Amino acid sequence: FIASQAPLNRGISVNDGFVAGLASIGINGILRPCASNAGVMARFADPISTTSLKSLELQSLKRINSGAVVILENKNLCFAEDIKWNKVKKSTDHDFVVSANRNKTECEIEDQVCSDQCTLTGCWGAGPNQCLECRSYKYNDTCLASCKSLPGDILSGSVGIFNNYNLCHMRTIDWEEIISGPNASMHYMYNFTSPERQCVPCHPSCQAGCWGEGPHNCQQFSKTTCSPQCAQGRCFGPKPRECCHLFCAGGCSGPTQKDCLACRNFYDDGVCKQECPPMQKYNPTNYLWEPNPDGKYAYGATCVRNCPEHLLKDNGACVRTCPPNKMAKNGECVPCNGACPKTCPGQGIVHSGNIDSFRGCTVIEGSLEILEQTFNGYQHVFANFSFGQRFIRLHPDRLEVFSTLKEVTGYINIQADHEHFTNLSYFRNLEVIGGRQLMENYFASLYIVKVRIDSFA
Repeated sequence: FIASQAPLNRGISVNDGFVAGLASIGINGILRPCASNAGVMARFADPISTTSLKSLELQSLKRINSGAVVILENKNLCFAEDIKWNKVKKSTDHDFVVSANRNKTECEIEDQVCSDQCTLTGCWGAGPNQCLECRSYKYNDTCLASCKSLPGDILSGSVGIFNNYNLCHMRTIDWEEIISGPNASMHYMYNFTSPERQCVPCHPSCQAGCWGEGPHNCQQFSKTTCSPQCAQGRCFGPKPRECCHLFCAGGCSGPTQKDCLACRNFYDDGVCKQECPPMQKYNPTNYLWEPNPDGKYAYGATCVRNCPEHLLKDNGACVRTCPPNKMAKNGECVPCNGACPKTCPGQGIVHSGNIDSFRGCTVIEGSLEILEQTFNGYQHVFANFSFGQRFIRLHPDRLEVFSTLKEVTGYINIQADHEHFTNLSYFRNLEVIGGRQLMENYFASLYIVKVRIDSFA
């Protein structure tokens, strides 16, 4: 197997059944984008026979930057000639030659064909986890006909379904199978005068309930059907030795941390873990903390090598804002040298009631919106249509409080017209618009529309 996680700098040959240094082509989760001038082309001479090679199983291969692809005369190899190589090979400087491999009819007789969940772009091998592209849905690198085919797991909280006249099948679902949180329950309410609608029955193949019509919408079970030995988690069968690992959520296909359908805590390159590998490890010989080469950051429920650019690194996690006594610097939260710069929360629309809360702020964690109601004043209305505070008019000169502002972590939205609002000199010290939040409609970090300003300065 290829054991390096670095990009390949030379080509691979799959030719006449011999591959240099390979006993198998399957490199799930290891192969990275090729940056070769030879592509998958160069022939190697080490006689390691792969005459039993039936598939490539390169499902992690996303891109070949340059070079040719040549796969010739592998008498047992299926699938290669059905792959749309232009989906993987991004350059046109070399061609791809894939021929004289196993006859397609022979492959079909042995059921060595792409899953029906794959598109016509082809696949790397048999099974729904080998598709180049999915026909419908994708979950944990596996193509699915429906997301509803998953067992499901609600780890925290209850379920409430209230007054949905057209909703069917919710009474057929075994909610005990899905709800896992302590003291959680399912609440159903129907308050209409007319009787509940008559729904199409679940498909006869369904073990119990269903999410909708058809066999693909049957509820799947991985908890209530388990052996008592699996009481703390889920299972993939009724036998005592068919329990899922305790780090699994929603079910599994086997007993290990790699077989989970979803993770209860953190997902790390196909493995469910209690926590992400720490960024530092203790050296008991030197009595020192040292960088951990395998360390990863917690990004939501996923372990990643680096945080996305719009987030900050702090104590092994990707965060939106730094905690107290720390400030953002070069994408990381670092301790302040003395007093920290004054960080203020973004409060949405700027108006006469909150303008003074921005005085002295150097960083606004969130977004700023200067709209027509900023200058004209407005009546606040709550979600239940009751009236809140009335905000009086605001003169543009009061925006001078933003003269100390250096950074806005979200976006700035300016859509206001006032005869004295003719420039943006109030933001003269602004250095960074972070864009951690963007305007929903336009995905913009700076949005200036229909204003009377004649300069930014």
